Amino acid sequence: MADRVKLQVATCRDGAEAALIRALLDGHGIHAHVAGEHHASMLGGLAGPLIPLHVWVDAEDAEPAAELIRSMRDDEFVPDEDDQLDALDAELDGELEDAVDPRRAIEQRKRTGIVLLLSCVVTFGTGHLYVGAWPRAFALAGLEAYGFYRLADAPTLGVAMIAGAVVLDVVGAMLHVRRDPPLPRARLVA
Repeated sequence: MADRVKLQVATCRDGAEAALIRALLDGHGIHAHVAGEHHASMLGGLAGPLIPLHVWVDAEDAEPAAELIRSMRDDEFVPDEDDQLDALDAELDGELEDAVDPRRAIEQRKRTGIVLLLSCVVTFGTGHLYVGAWPRAFALAGLEAYGFYRLADAPTLGVAMIAGAVVLDVVGAMLHVRRDPPLPRARLVA
């Protein structure tokens, strides 16, 4: 059995667009393969400029696939009537209201990692500096500096002050990251 001829029909900006294009093509009966997708997912946000995400389809499906992708990117894509009814049913059932915005989740995960890195490695209130709580950041930096000063004559107290400042920085900055308001939800208006 001879291998099928594959053609590249698009290059995606990121994994989200690749998943959207693959779902669009699969919904129209066109099998698509996104080259580099698994490698890019391992690198997370760093993969964009490093690993291109090329969409490949069978040669006989290349024209309709390219047209679907072009219409989607040009905002001319209109879903089938059944798709519109399914979306309306989902909205009426409240499924769209309860959905988690993946961009918000990714942003929150990224900010959480930065806060942990700054608070635990750099210390001196840098977690609070990152989230914009400047007065608390300077207070924690002062507490930690005073803890280092006290290490010479009262080591137990000095270590407790340093550890307390780091823990307070982690906890307080994490509360800030979790408390930030969610991104506004975009709604499709017919």
